[in-house]
Amino acid sequence: MIGVLILVMVGLQLWRKFTPEFFKRFADSTGFGWGAGGFAGVATMVANAAGPVFQLYFLCRRLPKMEMIGIGARFFLVINLIKLPLMGQLNFTTSESLFLNLKLVPLIWLGIYLGKFLLKAISQRVFEWMIVGFAVLAGVRLLIGG
Repeated sequence: MIGVLILVMVGLQLWRKFTPEFFKRFADSTGFGWGAGGFAGVATMVANAAGPVFQLYFLCRRLPKMEMIGIGARFFLVINLIKLPLMGQLNFTTSESLFLNLKLVPLIWLGIYLGKFLLKAISQRVFEWMIVGFAVLAGVRLLIGG
């Protein structure tokens, strides 16, 4: 189900390219924001798949790439911290998995700096098409269960 909804959002994103005025009003509407936020919340809890939803929403809002990544990083940090107690109660998060995460912190810092460098190296247009392409891959992968 989440895969289908991601692909629908990709379709909306592609449709936006052909009817920009309609989608500007649509993307700026409060209902669209609440709907995308609610769907992102469900997608992150059920399939840990809110990234494509979130990024496609921000594409509709025409945010610059650095803002998209920055807001997304903060959003998912907060969401994952909120989910942590529930994931612990369900035994999805254990002391061993938290310790593994702690050991990976140096690689996380490396990823932050490497990502920032790469993000500056690509154009906004290429970045937007990469988001659409990766969202299609995520949606298809969720559909086929791989």
